[in-house]
Amino acid sequence: MKNHLLIKLLAVSAAACMILSFAGCSTQPSGTEAGADATTPAVSQETSPSASVPSDPERITPEEGQLLFSFEDGISTVSFYDLSTYGFTPPAAESVMGDRVQSGSALQLVIDCEKAHGTISCQINADNGNINSGMAAVADYSYLRFWINNIGDSDVSVAVVLVTPELKNGCLNPDGALLTDQFGKPEDSFPTDAAFINATNGTGDTHVSIPSGFAGWVYYPLDGQLPWWEGTTLTEADMLNVNQISLDIRFDDATSADYIVFDEFCLANPQ
Repeated sequence: MKNHLLIKLLAVSAAACMILSFAGCSTQPSGTEAGADATTPAVSQETSPSASVPSDPERITPEEGQLLFSFEDGISTVSFYDLSTYGFTPPAAESVMGDRVQSGSALQLVIDCEKAHGTISCQINADNGNINSGMAAVADYSYLRFWINNIGDSDVSVAVVLVTPELKNGCLNPDGALLTDQFGKPEDSFPTDAAFINATNGTGDTHVSIPSGFAGWVYYPLDGQLPWWEGTTLTEADMLNVNQISLDIRFDDATSADYIVFDEFCLANPQ
């Protein structure tokens, strides 16, 4: 009888435990299911339509300087020195408009990934501009500024040589040159000895390195000129007679260069 009663008590106890066990399980859906409940919107990983989207930067307009030369009337006064003896040929030159230029029309040289276009001696003459009359204001400015757009994957070194009618010249010093991109952001400027004048004569580096893909303005100091191959520099009186701007352009790797664009040469002060 005792055994029968004990067995009955054990059975009742087991049933109670089972009831308590089931009572401990929540009837609330699992975490995943709860997140999908209609009263609890799921968190979207997408950006809210009302979130502000950064706008593209706008190109700046540089301070007005004393214009020396633009290409609004074409590129007929642009010429090239013959470097065929050294294995280089002038690239095609064309007038372009659009987002590659500062404004209006500009000079575009078609490098077209040709090694033979890797070194260029380009002359901008006063016949169709006001280089000479503009240089009358040289005492009021500290830099020569122009727009440059280096389209492609090669850095390029550019020297600026000012020339008088008597063919006396002086190279603008790249030390202290400034680079400002089209959105007004300053970039580091590096002088180079791309023409090997410093290596030959010890007179100092002559070129400014322009990074691949750069579009903006480069400022060359007017003071502290360096001798070009002819070994001269220009006096203050000589500067008033300048009627030609000569560019020595040397790509690090012309086979990776597409175009280079020049626009609006002027006397200027820094932004």
